Amino acid sequence: MGRSIGWRRLQPRRQRQRYRAQFDRAWVDWNITGLTQTWVNGSVPNNGMLLKQNVENIFGWDAKAYLSSDYAADPALRPKLVVEYVPAPGTITLTVNETYNRDASPGGGSVGFGNVTPGTTYDVGEGAPPAYAVKLSVKSNTNWGLKVAAAGDLAQINPLNVIDIANLKWKQDGEVPAAYQATVKSPSETVITSGQGATDDYPFFFDYRLVVPSLTVSGNYSTSLVYTVFPS
Repeated sequence: MGRSIGWRRLQPRRQRQRYRAQFDRAWVDWNITGLTQTWVNGSVPNNGMLLKQNVENIFGWDAKAYLSSDYAADPALRPKLVVEYVPAPGTITLTVNETYNRDASPGGGSVGFGNVTPGTTYDVGEGAPPAYAVKLSVKSNTNWGLKVAAAGDLAQINPLNVIDIANLKWKQDGEVPAAYQATVKSPSETVITSGQGATDDYPFFFDYRLVVPSLTVSGNYSTSLVYTVFPS
């Protein structure tokens, strides 16, 4: 042990385990999983280990020699604790990298269609500037998925002027136009993907399409789309 603590002082907190001594000059493995766990959870202080014969003969040479943690001739032969464990799932991080408005200007976290006209369809993305409406990235060290939902319908300041959220459609950039999906309102959600493996940077690019009904009042409409990552 690294500190000078007598064996008797440690007896109230010791954990005894018996092992048969080996006579060959070779590594000896002992399973001390239980003891190590008590060190980790703090129920027993880590004062190291002491190897002691079950019956000792103080009057003759009756000993088995093991190298200690301060063995200087060859530090590679010092005893070592090998811990094998499964790391706990870590944080799944979703980052909004870029957003763009219909006029290709940076959206600063939002996507703007501008002043809309009844009976007109507007695209943000779909290959023309801007190349996409939203870029997201996911970082995770566990399996994960991604889902999306809107907070509510598209609305003006006047709450009577509303566009049903189903008229706001999305797809992943590069997919054909037929892949556009109607946006749903919370508490409903649309799962975009699931069962994805750990990743340092998994990018997503989305295009948006707004189909303005013919009886809509002209003007600017807004809502919030919420992308959520989840363990999967």
